[in-house]
Amino acid sequence: MNKKETPILDFIDGFITNSESILFAIPYLFLTSIGTVVKLMFLTLTAVLSLNQWIKLKDLWSKEFLKKNLGNPWNCVLAVILLIISGTIL
Repeated sequence: MNKKETPILDFIDGFITNSESILFAIPYLFLTSIGTVVKLMFLTLTAVLSLNQWIKLKDLWSKEFLKKNLGNPWNCVLAVILLIISGTIL
């Protein structure tokens, strides 16, 4: 089929493709956010216990650090591992 002949089918195909992207992006962003929060809480606790010797709280909560780590895929992996561990404990 030619694109010029079937604009409605092309629209439906594009809509389904975009819907799949959104459908998979929402859980990924949610799990990545959970992983980021867990990681930041752990690093904050480490910074407080080490009296800012190893990790500086000012650097940890900076805008650049948060932007860099919010989309980090390893934070999603951390959240999934924590969910698996908490699911086996309960």
